Amino acid sequence: MIAAEFQLTSDDYAEAQVAHITKAPGRIIILAIIALGAGFVVTLFITASATRHEILPAWIFLGAMWLFVVLLRSKVVYRMQFNRTKALHDPIHFEAGDDGVVFRTQRGESTTKWEGLEKWRESKGSFLLYPQRRLFFVVPKRVLDVGQVVAFRDLLRKHIQ
Repeated sequence: MIAAEFQLTSDDYAEAQVAHITKAPGRIIILAIIALGAGFVVTLFITASATRHEILPAWIFLGAMWLFVVLLRSKVVYRMQFNRTKALHDPIHFEAGDDGVVFRTQRGESTTKWEGLEKWRESKGSFLLYPQRRLFFVVPKRVLDVGQVVAFRDLLRKHIQ
């Protein structure tokens, strides 16, 4: 049985959110925005006959998309979201064993059997456990000792495909 008491920090939350979006769906969105931007730049250079006034909306759009990507990667948006969501500030009791995982706070308890988790992901600072495609629980590695990190990873590999 692996157990830990912790409180999420804005850094934990932001790091987990970036880890979530930088995988397949998020990466595709970011690459699509970059490709659109590159397409606009090429279009701007090809349309030599256009005046600056006519191409200004394209530059504004390109700048807005670039700013959007930078803000998502900078974690600022996620730290603001964490600060607004007071339930994320509660202390969490976490347990993991052969039966599944338990997250307990003063607001409630979530017990999930291994079969109830679709996938898991490990980032530099945390484990993300997915009961649904876009919903995940965060277990920061900082709250586990080295042996618990290895044991938890082994549990995840054993029980989640």
